Amino acid sequence: MRGSGSDPSSEAKGDMKVNQKPAWLERLMGETFFGGCGVHQNQRKNEKNILCLHCCLTICPHCLPSHPSHPLLQVLVT
Repeated sequence: MRGSGSDPSSEAKGDMKVNQKPAWLERLMGETFFGGCGVHQNQRKNEKNILCLHCCLTICPHCLPSHPSHPLLQVLVT
């Protein structure tokens, strides 16, 4: 029977490790956003304000076609 042991993490064995952070979260916390994109440096609005959660890369809006159907997180300034 799962979860009947005294170890609270026994349910997670074989599944995702307990307290393991996703790679994209580490990247999000350590990234400096709004720098210019090196690939699209000659285009307007080339600030890297999007994090591709699949690739763990910061990208600009012009990079979006290279990441079709990838989950994305857009960072906004308030």
